[in-house]
Formats: sequence, structure tokens, C-alpha cells
Amino acid sequence: MKQWLAGLAVLLWAQAGIAAPSREQLPTTAQPLLYELELRPDAQALRFTAQLGVTLEIRQATSRLELNAAELQIAQASLDGQPARHIRLDAERQRLILDFARPLTPGRHRLQIAYAGRINTQPAGLFALDYATAQGQQRALYTQFEPADARRLLPCWDEPGIKARYTLSAVLPQAQMAVSNMPVAEQTPAGDGLKRVRFETSPLMSSYLLFFAAGDFERQSRMVEGVDLGVVVRRGELGRAQEALETAAQVLPYYNDYFGVKFPLPKLDMIAAAGSSVSFSAMENWGAILYFESAMLLDAQTSTTADRREVFAVIAHEMAHQWFGNLVTMQWWDDLWLNEGFAEWMQSKAAERLHPDWHVWLDAQGERSGAMDLDARSSAHAVVQAVADSRQADQAFDDITYRKGQAVIRMLEQWLGADVFRDGVRRYFAAHAYGNATTDALWSALAQAAGQPVVHVAHGFTLQPGVPMIEASRSGEALRLQLSRYGVDDSRKRPPPWQVPVKVASLSAGGEDWQGLVARQPQMLPHIELPLVNAGQSGYFRTRYQSQLLDALLPQFAQLSLADQYGLLDDSLALGYSGDQPLSDFLRIAAQCPPGSHPLIVSALTRRLMRLDDAYRGLPAQAAYRRRAIALLQPLLAAVGWDARAGEDGNTPLARSSLISALGQFGDAAVIATANARYRHWLEQPQTLSGEARDDVLNVVVRNAGAGDWALLQAARQQAGSELDAQHLRFALTGVRDPALVRRMLEEVLHGQLPTTERSAMMQALAYQQPELVFDFVLRNIEAVHDLLEPSARDRFVPDLAAHSADPALIARLRQYAARYIPASAQQSVREAEAAIRFHARLRRERLPALTRYLAQQDS
Repeated sequence: MKQWLAGLAVLLWAQAGIAAPSREQLPTTAQPLLYELELRPDAQALRFTAQLGVTLEIRQATSRLELNAAELQIAQASLDGQPARHIRLDAERQRLILDFARPLTPGRHRLQIAYAGRINTQPAGLFALDYATAQGQQRALYTQFEPADARRLLPCWDEPGIKARYTLSAVLPQAQMAVSNMPVAEQTPAGDGLKRVRFETSPLMSSYLLFFAAGDFERQSRMVEGVDLGVVVRRGELGRAQEALETAAQVLPYYNDYFGVKFPLPKLDMIAAAGSSVSFSAMENWGAILYFESAMLLDAQTSTTADRREVFAVIAHEMAHQWFGNLVTMQWWDDLWLNEGFAEWMQSKAAERLHPDWHVWLDAQGERSGAMDLDARSSAHAVVQAVADSRQADQAFDDITYRKGQAVIRMLEQWLGADVFRDGVRRYFAAHAYGNATTDALWSALAQAAGQPVVHVAHGFTLQPGVPMIEASRSGEALRLQLSRYGVDDSRKRPPPWQVPVKVASLSAGGEDWQGLVARQPQMLPHIELPLVNAGQSGYFRTRYQSQLLDALLPQFAQLSLADQYGLLDDSLALGYSGDQPLSDFLRIAAQCPPGSHPLIVSALTRRLMRLDDAYRGLPAQAAYRRRAIALLQPLLAAVGWDARAGEDGNTPLARSSLISALGQFGDAAVIATANARYRHWLEQPQTLSGEARDDVLNVVVRNAGAGDWALLQAARQQAGSELDAQHLRFALTGVRDPALVRRMLEEVLHGQLPTTERSAMMQALAYQQPELVFDFVLRNIEAVHDLLEPSARDRFVPDLAAHSADPALIARLRQYAARYIPASAQQSVREAEAAIRFHARLRRERLPALTRYLAQQDS
């Protein structure tokens, strides 16, 4: 079976046109076994010194050792007391090369290195975050290593497939708390008001999972199934961490049971850090998960329903990594999806188990749709992708890895059966605990559990890009299912290579449901008169109905499950974008959502109407489209009202927020007037609005503010009740659309007094509204902007700004930027941005005119 799987994988890689690149990896002559690191950080000077001892196994005689190191100053290095004859740092390849006078014989040896390094101000390596307190500015230290920044703290074999144990010690001020992956083993005085903290030795783990933090922290914990489960926050914030601790206490037993392996470390801390990042909100360090505060802390007065669900999702995601990623780690970055796709899926499984009223799989459908948007373009990459080096690995953290990965896993689970799938997952962990694995190791475990091969389906969805489309039509008395490829550009011309698990429900009396695989040969189903394809929406494909079938489905819309209502809305808009169906079909389906529709369907509808409005940005026909959208949404807002009502569905606040936001964007005069009045009243009496209502109002006011409203908007910042709330309000103001306000915001972001780690994320947020303006500003100030970015974000940041544009002229300028600043191996984000710009331009040029004509006909 192993040989056959490997052979099929090679065949499919070849079919997909994916060339496995030459990997930039360290020589295999040495294997680290144990790192013993003593760290002496000087937080105020932003420097550190360190002593490192590595017990290692020499596998073959050599006189040279190569490790990863970046921005470190090596004072001395020796092996078994023998000083290195030559010490060289290769800055470009981020390597430390040690040459010795005598060959190193196979067996165990002891490497010792004394060195110094820099404490960064962006989240990479060891970094500092400053925050305000009543006593003045405070500074705390944290680490962030994924994918390859452990080398900024210590010389190491910085690859996921090279696992070792770690014993970390740190010398720091007596009053500070230190946190790492393992519990503290001992604390001893170190003189001059300092102490030495030594942590217990970790189990085998990859270098990117090592963690250290130090600062004026508080910790609260409880024992959960033998694990010391804790939250660590800056002093005074424990009250806002209670829901996070409760969430983790609920999730941990569920994961222990599901995986069949209990969490293996003695403690699990969740550490909240002030600030933010443009590229991540949390990091799954084993036993010491790092979160930015907005992803972990909640305020009883100002946090919203959406905030609470997002905190749950992030916590459940990072905790899932303690198994998928930490206990079993991908062998190389090609298989990053084994970490991220599974963590996305498990966070949804946890929410489904603990909060069934959230209907979390509807959110997952939206995330699947976002992945399909990328996957339907010629720039798409496979879920399992060829990664040459750590810089290219930075590009792999995207919606295809996370969200297509999740969607494929859910599809396979539903196809195989939940119990069979769980058994396969347990077999996978039993076979690979504390080690590394590849995607095919998972398929092998699932095949053993299912008693049948899964690669004929799984490889098609993971080893090549693209989105299947199932076309449903009548052929005489039978239903015909035909496989094709969904695409929004030339990618649709490639032949469809998949075998797709499909469920079809019969909505007609006496009809028979059907489940099976659809491949290139059409499936003919004789006993289904009115079909619902992809029933339950677990399949990763678009569904295109013959027009007469779609017409027959429309009257049934309100009787469909929530998942199928969502799927019909989503597919109709996507098929309108690609030209496979008229965009007017989406508006016809939207009209089937009357007042009283489920809040989450209302939210899905409003988000898609807003997205279509963005496509019309600046076009004369936008006014007609907005009139139709306002007419659709006004009755829905009237049904839920502006204020929460006793006993309302827990999802209604999400619908209310989306409706107010959409109508404010579309220029509904009554909504804008109400929002402005409430905003001014709130400035005078901040307690009059809940956090939910405040955000609804702010969204409309900020979006519709003009150049003369700067002072009015800045007044919102003065209402913050905490640093967490202050950050929230700062980001709320990035919703401005007026060009003059966007320019003023950009100047403040770059030159004002805002927290350093928030600035690049705020620029990115502003680009949603004015991509060309922000792109121009960033290029004019590119060196200063680069200083605001952590290394892992630099190759993606500018392309991501451009990707929101519909102006093809930006493509040439983006290519000029990339040629100067981004190596060829890390230009996936450039290709994706170019494809996005072309898609947006084509949508405006080829799709919107027909919709505009339809609207004119409806209005006449």
C-alpha cells in the first residue's frame, strides 16, 4: 500500500504541474538531542546575551557544523571543549557555520556557544511590547518563532522535522514573572535584584514551538483533567481573561476524548500580549499559547457577540494545535495544512459540540467560499504545496491552507462517517506522537480505519488546485450530474481531475436521496424530480442548476435547511461572478429572505450584498444597485430593530450589526441619520449604548464621515474604558472611506503616537476602502513601512494591499516593487494579487453591465 500511495502521489503532482523544488535545508550530519539555553535579556536596551549548550548526535564524520542563526553575534563556540577554528555567519542563508580543526566522530557531543542578539519591536524572535499603565509605560517580552524565527533567539536546527528537548533558563528582575513551555523547576537569586528561573525540560518538539515571556504578569489557573490550565495577563487584566479560561476548561476535555491522547504536558498557559500583528493573532507554542489581547480578552461592557465567538474560535484553534502540529508535526512546510486545516476544522467541531446554537458550520461555509474565491483563479496553489525555504513558507499561511484544508477534512469526514474518521485520527496520533508526519501518513491511517483507500478522493483535492463544479440538469426523466471546473479566469479551461463525494436530496414526494462519487463520467439518477445537490453543504464544490431546476427550487427556499439556504445564496453569487449564471439569479434568491428569516441567513445575505456593492465602487450604476439592496434590507432591519430585545435569538445581534452596516454603506438616509444622532448622544453619555450598539453606530458614522469630521471621529477615542477598548476604537476608525480622511489616517499611522505593532494592520484595514490610495502612500514611504513589519509579513504586505483594487495599472507597479524587494521564491502573493485585480476588473467590465440592465428593467 505504501509504494502504491507514493507512486500515485508522484503521478498526481505531475498531473498538477507542481514541481517539487530544491529545499533549502541543513545538512543531516548532526541531530540535536537537547538544547540548554540561559538567556539574559536587557529589556530597556533591547539586547540580550545567552549561553547555549547543545547535546547532539554526529551521524557521520565531519569537520563542519551548520546551524540556523539570524542577527546574532557569536562570541565563541566549541565542541567538547575544542574551540571552533572558524566561525562564519551567512546572513543571506541565515546560517552559522562552525569549522573545527579535527574531524568530529560519530556519536554524542556537546556544543557550546556564547552569543548576543537583538530584542525586536515587531513580533519576530524575542520581541518587546510597550503598553500604558497608571504608573507609566511598561515593557514586556515575548517570543514568536513560526515559521523560522527561533534562529533569532538561539543558533539551532530551525526546521519542523528536527525535534529536540529544551531546557530554558532566564535571568531577569526579581519582580517579573517568566513563562515558558514547561513549569518552573526552580528560582534562585542571581544578585543585583535579579533572579534565575529554570524551567523543566520539554518533551521532543520542533524549534518553532519554543516560547519565553517575561514581564509584570498575573496568572490564574485551575486543574482540568490533570493539567494546570492557566491564563497569564499583564497586571490588572485578569477580570477580562475569565471567559478565556472557562472556554479552555471546556475545550480541553473534549479534545482529550476526541484525539484519544490526553494533553501530554503538565501545564497549558494562555498568555495575552498587548498590541497586534498584521499576520497573526495567536501562536500555538506547546504549553504556552501566545495571544494578542483582542484574541483572548473580553470586556463585559464593550465586547460584542462577534468578539466572544471570535475569542472562542481562536482559543479552540490554538488548543487543537497542541495535538495537530505540536504532538505530531508536519515533516516540512509542504504539509502545513496538516496543522492549520485541522486546527480550523477542530475549532468548528468544538463550537458545534459546546455551542450548537451558534450553527458554526454556516461560518465554515463562508470560510469555504473565501477559499474557493482564491482556488478558482489561475494563481491558486495546492493544499499540499511545494515549499523550498522558510521565506516561501511564509506564503503558505493563507485561506487555501486553512480554509480549503478545513473544507476538505469536513467533506472526507462526512463521506467516511464521523466515527470512522475519528478512529483514523486516533490511529494517526498513536503512530506518530512526538514525531513528524506527512499528508500520506494521515491518508494511510484513515484508510486503515475505513477499510478502504481514501487517496483516490483525497489526493485530487489536496495535491492540485481548483474548485469542482457539479452541473445538475434534466435529461429526459433522469437527473444528470456532470463534473466540470469552476473558475473565474483561464483556470476553468483545465480538465476536472476529481472524484467528488456528492449528496443529493430529493425535494419531491416519493423521490429517493442519493450519495456517491461523481467523476468525469456523468451520473444519471432516475428517481429525483426536484433535486437539492450538495445537501447539507459538506462538499467542496460549486453547484450549477439548469435554469428550470433553479426556478423550481426558489419557492422551496424557506423550507431548506440553514446550510442549504446559505449554499444556494453563496453559489448563485459565485456563479454570477464567473459568468456561469446571471448575477440577477442572486438577487432573485435574495428576495426569498423575508423578515423573520434566520439571523445567520440574513447576515450571509447582507455580506454578499455589500461585496457586490464594493464591485460597483465608483460606477454610475452603483446608485441603482443600492436602491435595490436598500429595498431588500429595510424590512429585515425593521423586523429586528436597532436595539436588543428580551428573549431574542442569540444570533440576532449579528444580523442587526450586518444590516445596519450594509444600509449605512448603501447610503440609507434614515439609518445614517439615526446613527449620527446616537453617536453624538453616546459622546455625551457613553453608558447609553452597549458595546454591540456602539459598534453598530460607529460603523455607519465612520463609513459616511467627510473630510470635516476628523475631530468628531477622534472624540470616539476618548471614550475608551481600557487599553483593549482603546485598540478596538482605533481600528474602528480605519473604516473611513473619504479620501481626505484616509490620507490623514495614513499620516497618523506612520508618523503619530500609535502603538508600533498596530500600524501596519491599520494600513491594511484602510486599504479595504481605498486600495489605490493606500498602495501609493505605502510605496512613497516604503522604507519606513518596512520597518513596521515583522519579517514573516514583508513579502505579503504590499501585494495584499493591491489585491483589493480593480485597476489593472497597479499590476505593473506591483511587479516593479516585487522585482526589487521580494525574491522569486516568495512571490506567490504577487501572483495572487495580480489575479485578484484582474478578477475585479473583469467583474466590472463583463458581469456588472448585465446586472445593471436587469435592474433597469425591473425599475421600469
